[in-house]
Amino acid sequence: MGGRHYYLVTSLPRLGDLGTPPPMTLRDLLEHVAPAPAAAQGVATVLLSDDLMKRQAVLVGEMPQAEATVLTADQLHDRQPLPDSLVGPAREAAEVATVDAVWDAYFHHAAEVARQVGSS
Repeated sequence: MGGRHYYLVTSLPRLGDLGTPPPMTLRDLLEHVAPAPAAAQGVATVLLSDDLMKRQAVLVGEMPQAEATVLTADQLHDRQPLPDSLVGPAREAAEVATVDAVWDAYFHHAAEVARQVGSS
């Protein structure tokens, strides 16, 4: 967010006591920052890594069910292709993306988003 959207952070709800559920879901957080496109893109990129971790856990059977924030349920369960931003050179050559190829494409995407929104 590059320090330009302090109001987004200061308008977040207060955290409860340790061990209590957070006052908003990750999807709520994404909706909260939606009015600031650069901030929303940065937050979505960070949350995408969480979705990719859940996707890996679902695909190897560690988690029978998971709820995605950025990906769709079908993308999470590998019934639909991942977003274009996660299509790297290795994915273009193969029908099924390997885990390494997906993460390689994710980190390239995250670096590009950071450059676009002016964040390191």
